[in-house]
Amino acid sequence: MFSPHDLIMMKYNNTKTVYDNIKFDSKLEAKCYEIAKEYITELQPKFLLEPGFIHHNKKYRKIEYVADFIIRINNIEYIVDIKGMETPVFKIKHKLFLARYPDKDLILIKSQKAMKELLLTSTKLMC
Repeated sequence: MFSPHDLIMMKYNNTKTVYDNIKFDSKLEAKCYEIAKEYITELQPKFLLEPGFIHHNKKYRKIEYVADFIIRINNIEYIVDIKGMETPVFKIKHKLFLARYPDKDLILIKSQKAMKELLLTSTKLMC
């Protein structure tokens, strides 16, 4: 039996992949991890977008954004999310993230080439 999460993943044609004993939601995410792993400082970092609250005796859960990883190059930190396709939920959470964390750089990566370009550009800044 599939969980609702599995059904969502299958809907977007992602194939769960294991690399370095780490489970990734897609082959692209695993490949980007492989490309950038020497710069990755944290996997699956969570960012609070809206704290939980109670309204008219009804409890509302907190809203969190979970990125794929954090990369640090030359003391610059990038929050990285690997997406082959931007979902409506991602678009909303992305806006909330930018509003709450204006000083953080959230980078959306849609291909292996884009990951390589981010690393190349960022490491050139070191020279």
